[in-house]
Amino acid sequence: MCSTEHLRIKALQKSLPGSTVFVRSTLYGAPKDLSASNAYGAISHLQRALNPRHALLDAVAAFEEYLGCLLEIVLLDNPDLLKGDATTAEREEIKLVNWIVESADKSEILERIVEERIRALFYGNPVDVLTKPKSKLRIHGYFSDPQCKQHIDKFAEIVARRNLIAHNDGYVDRKYLREVTSTSFKLGKKIPNDSAYIKDAIGFLLCLAGKASELVLRNHYSSGVSGVLASRLKCCKSLPAI
Repeated sequence: MCSTEHLRIKALQKSLPGSTVFVRSTLYGAPKDLSASNAYGAISHLQRALNPRHALLDAVAAFEEYLGCLLEIVLLDNPDLLKGDATTAEREEIKLVNWIVESADKSEILERIVEERIRALFYGNPVDVLTKPKSKLRIHGYFSDPQCKQHIDKFAEIVARRNLIAHNDGYVDRKYLREVTSTSFKLGKKIPNDSAYIKDAIGFLLCLAGKASELVLRNHYSSGVSGVLASRLKCCKSLPAI
């Protein structure tokens, strides 16, 4: 019996024709290779050694890293998607000029622009990466559909709870109440963070990542899903079909 907790997106490595599957990134310090498999290895480790305080923080971080990996693949394969969004503010122009002067070639300049774009997206509201066209992943049409509202609300609650644990020792604050309007938790109360919630959240994030991968394959590469990705997506029955 398949389980959403064991979803893997290894098929992505085989299904993006001509794409940069292993991408160089300096988003998290020293350059390293990011891929579907090593991003999901982090979550697999969380499932084996669950620590309620840290597991949710690491799971959300791994999910955001994976979406960042998808976005980096798309933008490096399709640099034209970067056109038309650049601000004309003087400080941004200065930053761009500095990058051009300091970079060895076009590919390095492009990598630095993509890095900045991804960082800016995740400094904002992570929900926007799924639901807004500015992410360039071409997945917003699906995730902004009313049939996905309950799933986006669930993702928003997971992110908001993660922020409570990271920044307020798990106590409900006004920011959480603004972002999760349907909650029954009261201001100043400690929010529960038990292993059942963590496992459900991890499984849900894996399903979101799988669906995002399917949409990227379809909308950017005109490719369907197959193999492991296709079989694992069958475990995610709660998400509407494309």
